[in-house]
Amino acid sequence: MKTVKVGDRVGVGAQIGADLTCGNCKADQENYCPNQIDTYGAPWPVDGTLSQGGYSSHIRAHEYFTFKIPDALESAVAAPMLCAGLTSE
Repeated sequence: MKTVKVGDRVGVGAQIGADLTCGNCKADQENYCPNQIDTYGAPWPVDGTLSQGGYSSHIRAHEYFTFKIPDALESAVAAPMLCAGLTSE
């Protein structure tokens, strides 16, 4: 999968990882994956580093959960669509 490249403006939502191999993932239900990694306060499986979401200066996320933001869309408009903004409007 190569949907983004270095230099692209991207965003992530409330989830940054999952195994993508379990039954839940294969049924497009990654949010129920027993090995999911949340954007806030979840340990990264390799080294235990805790994700810090919007409070961090950098973030590590699987490409599957990384979304390229179109050039024509302002960051201020895109940001609310990446987490609870879509579900609470």
